[in-house]
Amino acid sequence: MSIRRETPPPPVILVVDDDAAVRRTLRRMLEREKLRVETASSCAEALTMATAASFDLIITDLHMPGGTGLDLIREVRVRFPFTRVVLVSGQAQTADAAAAIGHGVDGLLVKPFSSGELLCCVTRALAARQSRLQSMRGTR
Repeated sequence: MSIRRETPPPPVILVVDDDAAVRRTLRRMLEREKLRVETASSCAEALTMATAASFDLIITDLHMPGGTGLDLIREVRVRFPFTRVVLVSGQAQTADAAAAIGHGVDGLLVKPFSSGELLCCVTRALAARQSRLQSMRGTR
């Protein structure tokens, strides 16, 4: 008799960007790595989706109409503390980077970036999430 081990489901990532072409590109890059990807075009849509479903990681643009990526990060940290966040920007300023770090982002990517840079950032963020979940299980 063999023991059948279930493989865990792939991480679920939410990509948030007001530019449809960027959302499509990021989706393709991540799906090539066998990750599940959902997309949202605004902070409000992202929060609605995150309330309805669990995401392991959110990748968000910094500058969007109707709310910034920093606004989204603040809400995610409060409402979904185990969800990791990577911030993407076409024009990251030092103040933006400092604010993002202050809110606990797991990475900051400046456009244009390579798929290798994206995957490295995503891998680190997902590893941080797994480590935090394991440490929480160990304290019970």
